[in-house]
This record gives sequence, structure tokens and C-alpha cells, in this order.
Amino acid sequence: MTYQRQAPAGISVFSILPDLRGWSKPVVKKSLFKVIFVALTGLMLLFSFSAAATDLNPPHPVSKKTASRFGNLWVQDNGGRIKPLNTLNSEVTRKLVKHNSFKGFSADQVMLGILLDPEYWQKVPMITVKNRELKRIIGITGRKASFLQFFTPGGKYRIDDVVEQAIRKNPSQRDKFEQEAIKIDEQVNVFYMAVTGAFLKIFPDPHDIRSPWSTPNVAAGGLLNGDRLKVRNAFYDYLEALKQNDIRNANEKLSAIAEYQQKFAGEILPSETKKKVEIFYNKTGVFMMLFPLFFLLGLILLVFQFITLFKPTMQFRIVMKTGFVLILAGFVAYTAGLILRAYISGHAPWSNGYESMLYIGWVTVLAGLVFYNRSSMSLAVSSLFGGIVLMVAHLSWMNPEITNLVPVLKSYWLTIHVAVITASYGFLSLGALLGFLNLLLIGVRTSKNRESMMLTIDELTAINELSLTIGLYLLTIGSFLGGVWANESWGRYWGWDPKETWSAVTILVYAFILHMRLIPGMKDKVIFNFAALTGFGSVLMTYLGVNYYLAGLHSYAKGEPVPVPSFVYYTAAVVLLVSAMAFFNDYREKSNEEG
Repeated sequence: MTYQRQAPAGISVFSILPDLRGWSKPVVKKSLFKVIFVALTGLMLLFSFSAAATDLNPPHPVSKKTASRFGNLWVQDNGGRIKPLNTLNSEVTRKLVKHNSFKGFSADQVMLGILLDPEYWQKVPMITVKNRELKRIIGITGRKASFLQFFTPGGKYRIDDVVEQAIRKNPSQRDKFEQEAIKIDEQVNVFYMAVTGAFLKIFPDPHDIRSPWSTPNVAAGGLLNGDRLKVRNAFYDYLEALKQNDIRNANEKLSAIAEYQQKFAGEILPSETKKKVEIFYNKTGVFMMLFPLFFLLGLILLVFQFITLFKPTMQFRIVMKTGFVLILAGFVAYTAGLILRAYISGHAPWSNGYESMLYIGWVTVLAGLVFYNRSSMSLAVSSLFGGIVLMVAHLSWMNPEITNLVPVLKSYWLTIHVAVITASYGFLSLGALLGFLNLLLIGVRTSKNRESMMLTIDELTAINELSLTIGLYLLTIGSFLGGVWANESWGRYWGWDPKETWSAVTILVYAFILHMRLIPGMKDKVIFNFAALTGFGSVLMTYLGVNYYLAGLHSYAKGEPVPVPSFVYYTAAVVLLVSAMAFFNDYREKSNEEG
């Protein structure tokens, strides 16, 4: 069968508290510990089950050891970066099934299996389809479809017309149906390119090591002395040996390809140590692993904090200290992951949208740890948000692929300017979260719990102000440093570029928020926390809105323009509801006091 559609240009391969009244303290603690234990255990069992369960039975199964050898080859991606084949296999598998493995098969096993038994894997349901109309068009009833199910018996691509119509539209005008159709079309393209070996650029040019590498289909075009056919067929001989279960011969063929790579591209190949580190980084998936850890720990600690607010005699000190230790351990692993990514890429790990999201999450958790001695609730909030940031970073519209830097970013200013200004977002985001939490507490405050609530609100408001102050300092310093970098790169300090303009707007917004207490009538905790929360909208516009909806000189971090997600409207509605509750309750309390 022939698949005519080519990969679209620009696509990179690669994302209720129980009623406690009448309960004794031991019973409460015991029950809560049971809930937490069951939740954590269930999550671990779910992950282990999803990793181990498999119903695949390919004609030529390969062991993980054999597949790992395959993943140790070097390959060149479309951007020119030379990396272990394991990285490419992980990127392709993640693009297809949204995970680094599939039904117990590692990414190396999946990719090698597709090359060995393409007919079998074309029938394996791998591509997730959520939209009912698309399911009807494809002719499936489940959640996943195989590659062959996208084609009629006559070879017609079932969603071709839908995709063509969607592509003609401006991205911001596409509805969910069209967005999913384009996303699925990308996955179909990726599978097709995997089957045909279009990603396997494993043969360097023997005459020019800087030239793009070749795939087995077009390899060794410049070889002389009759070796052309031998090198061209080396990879296919390797696959044939695997089909015959001749592992020894297969390993010899693989070694021959590795020797060829070393012979003709040894000068530009990364070190073996860097290869091992990158493969280790791929297999650990540290950032995806930390998402449920931070999210669950933050959520659990926040639940205990709310219990303490309504039942001050219950402090749960052991639980809070245990949570602190676990979050600290997760933070250490988080830091190690960023260091590994920096070592692999050769540059600071905040050069694109995905990496900056990782860095913002890291700074947010750091801020929670810094303020832990002042308020353990700030740690719970920062951990929860850190988990959410990691989750968002691994959504399909973020690209976790390690890429080469564009020329303008090849500067030490990347480490200085971006690190400082992006770090400010972490402290400002913590301020927004504390602002939301304070508004929520003010909204549920009553005459019975007013004293304990006021202590917590005053404490969190003070930390909020400190966090915003640190964030404003970092944002201002980072913007000035950006001006110096702009002068070196573009020959001017300021040019009213959208990113520059919105950075200035954000500085003014937070400068006003922190000085509102000097304005008569605005020295109020409700107003301050509301401003800290809503002011974060300027950060979101600077960080995301400019990148995705405005064009400028900072477009090297730009992603595909997307419609405003529906959850944004739900979030805005929740913010307005909580804010209205806080203002109304505060006004009612003040009126009662005056009366």
C-alpha cells in the first residue's frame, strides 16, 4: 500500500473532606492515612500494570537487550543534532502513544519491531482517537486505531479531506474536531515515516562530515571501490539476521555500522559518556515521573492544612515533615534532571517553551521550600502547582525534544538573562496561588473560625508580598539584562518588540500592586490578594500570549498558534466566583462590625 501524504512542514518528531464532626483524633488520622496509602499504592500499581501489561505478539519479537544495542547507534535528526537512536525512538514512540513505552515494550523494541514486522504493526491500534465524528469516519468504536484503519480497502486516506480543509484555516479558527484531525494526521505521518525508515539517518557522508546523513535507502552514495552496496545493505542484513534469530550475526552487522559512523564522523560524534547519560535521561523520564509526586504530595499536604485550619488542635507535624522530606527529595531529582538536560544539550536548559516550563516549575517548588519555615502551606501550594506545571509541559502542544540552539541564543546571555527573568515567573506564580488561597479562606471565614483564619491569612499575605517583591526584582533586573543582550544581538537596547513591551507592562503592574498600600482606601488584604492573583494575567501574556499570538524578534520560542483552551474560561469563572465570595464576605463582616 502506498501512503501519499507527506509530513507537514515544520512538524518535529519526537508529549472532599470527610465530615470530621464526632470523630476522635486517632480515628481521623488513621482513616486519612488509609486513604492516602490506598491512593498512592493504587497509583503505583496503575503505573506498573500499564508498563507490564501486553497483548502484543509480533512475528519476530526482540529482547530488550537486543533492542538496547539498536538504540546505541548514532542518528542525525532533521535539525542536524547527532544523538543516540534511543532518543529518536523515544520521541517517535511518545508521539504515537504519548508515552515512552507501549504495552510493556520499550521505545527501542517498538521502533525495531516496526522495522522488522511492518505488516503486523500496521494492524496494531496505537493512535488515540477521542472525537466521535472522527471515529465514525475512520470506522472504529474503541479509543485507538491502527495505521491500516485510516485507509479504505482501495487505499484512500479516510481523513484526507478533513485534514486538507483544516490546514487551510488559520490555526486560531480551527475547532476541536479539526485540531484533533491535524494531530492524528501528524501521528499517521510519523508512523509511515517510521515504517519506511525515513528517520534513520545513520550513515554520514564519507567525503563531508558536515553534510546531512543518509538513511539506509539512500546510504553511501559517495563510497568508492565497490563498498557502496555493502554499506547500503548493512542495515537490511541486520534486520534479516534478527528475523532468523541469528543474534550474533545481527550484532556484527550493527557493530559494522557503528564502526562506519566512527570512521567517517568520529570528529563530530559526541562522547560515549554523553551517549550513556542521554540514554539514562531518556529511560528515567524524570520530569514525567515527578509530576504525580509533586501533585499528590501538594494536594495531600493542602488537605491536612485545611483540616488544621478547622481543627487547630490537629497539627499533623509528622505528616508535614514527611511531606517536606519527600518534596525536597523530588526537588533534588528535579535539579538533577535539569543538570542532565543541560549536559546533554550543551546549553542552559531554558532555551525553548518546554524547557522554560520545566524551569518555572523548578523555581516555584524552590520558592515553596524557601518559605517553608514561615508557612508550610506555601510549600503545599508550590508543590501542587509544580506538579501542574510539569503536567502542562508534557501536553501535546509542548515539544520535549532536545534541539540545537538557533544562532541568536548561542550566547552566555541565555544563561543570565533567561534564567533571571524566568525565575521571576516562579515567584510571581506562587504569589498568584497564595492570593487565590487567601481569597478562598476569606470567603469561607466565619465568626467561629475567624481568629485562626486571620492568623493564617496574615501569614500567607506577608509571604505573598515577599514573593511578589522577589519576583519584581528578578523581573526588572532580567529585563535590563535583556536590553544589554538585545544591544549585542540586534544593535539596540529597546525596540518595542511585543515581548519587551509586555515585560514592561508586567513590571508596572506588579510595581503598582506592591505600592497599593500607600493609596488611601486600597490598604486591604482582600484587594491585595485579588490584585496578586489577577495581575498574574500579565505574566501569562508575556510568557505565553506573546509567543503564540504575536510576532516579534523573540519568535524563536514560538509555538503553533492555538485557540484559547476551554479550561481557561473555566479557570476565569472560578477566579471570579472565589473573588466575589471573598469581597462579599469581607464586606459583610465589616458591616457587622460597624453596626
